This record gives sequence, structure tokens and C-alpha cells, in this order.
Amino acid sequence: MRLFIAIDSDPALHPVLAQVINDLRSSGADAKWTTPPQWHVTLKFFGEVGAQAVPEIRDAVERLAASSPPALLRLNGVGVFGGLNPRVVFAKIEDPTGTLERLAGAVDRGMRPLGFHSDNHVFNPHLTLARLRSRRNAPALLDEVRKEAANRRGEWVARELVLYRSVLKPAGAEYEALHRSPLRLAGGGDHAKPQLNEARSDSR
Repeated sequence: MRLFIAIDSDPALHPVLAQVINDLRSSGADAKWTTPPQWHVTLKFFGEVGAQAVPEIRDAVERLAASSPPALLRLNGVGVFGGLNPRVVFAKIEDPTGTLERLAGAVDRGMRPLGFHSDNHVFNPHLTLARLRSRRNAPALLDEVRKEAANRRGEWVARELVLYRSVLKPAGAEYEALHRSPLRLAGGGDHAKPQLNEARSDSR
């Protein structure tokens, strides 16, 4: 089975993300647009993993979450992977306290004893909004991305790690949450602040 560890987006911000996608779709780009169940921030992708490894991974996620504080995250514009030949459109995630980056590093290190290699790339937190199937109307899409670059903002506090299973189907991948672990380190100091009760969005 294909597994990954992620942080969920907050449902209170889904109308903001849906509006961003609606605006980007006006470009007529040849893209597969994501939906709310796919709006998460991936911290570690394992690829194919045998079912026998799931309990060990689940237990490791639980330990990591127990020693990590909640993370303040912000939606901060839109970007693309691929430059002038975009392959992926994403919502940028700002990590103002650095808590998410530290958590991603801890997850990566925590999985090494289980035989999983480290990710050899710079951590770039994001929510995938679309995957391009071709370059049709790509210039128009990039124009829309530039308009949205700093246009939609919102913030939320991530409070749990989720171990997901990705199931590939003809219509696209579907995600099943196998385990949820609260981020429950108390006394996290500035790394865990501010403590917000709910997400806040600000469409501009």
C-alpha cells in the first residue's frame, strides 16, 4: 500500500481554496483539479509499503506527535512547480514559527530506524490545487497564478498528524486516514503560539 504522513487543511478555509481554484480554472488550463479531501500538507511520502510495516509506522507517528506542539500555518498565495512549463499548481503555506519545518524534520528522522531513507530535498510546504495534463492554455494559467500570488490569505493551527493510505483509482487517487495522532506537546512556548480556536480567512 502507498502511505504518507500529512497535516490536514482546516475545513473553515476550504471556501477560500475553492474560490482560488474557481478563479484559476477560468484560464482553461488542461488540469486535474483537486478537491477538499485532497487538501493536505505532505510531510513524508513512503511510496509502497507492506501491510506488516503499518503498526510500526503508526506507533512512530504517535510518538512524534506526542513530542510536538501544534503548528500555526498560513495560506499565502499561489505558485507552480515547473516554471514556464507548469506541472503542478499549489497554494503556498507559510510556517511563521518554523514549527512545521521542525516537525517534518522530526518525522523524517523518526522513520530512519524503520528503514525509510531521508528525503533529500528542501521542505516546501504546500497544498496541491491542480496537476497539469498538457501545456494547453499554460500562459493564461500563469497569468491567473500571478494575479492570485498574494491574493488569498488565511491561517489555522494544525493539531494532528495523519497517516494516510493513497489508493490509485481510474478517477484519481483517493486517501484513507489510517491513524490520527494529536500534536500534544504542552508548554511549547513560542513555537506553539498563537493558540487559535478556529481557522481565520481573509480574502483580498
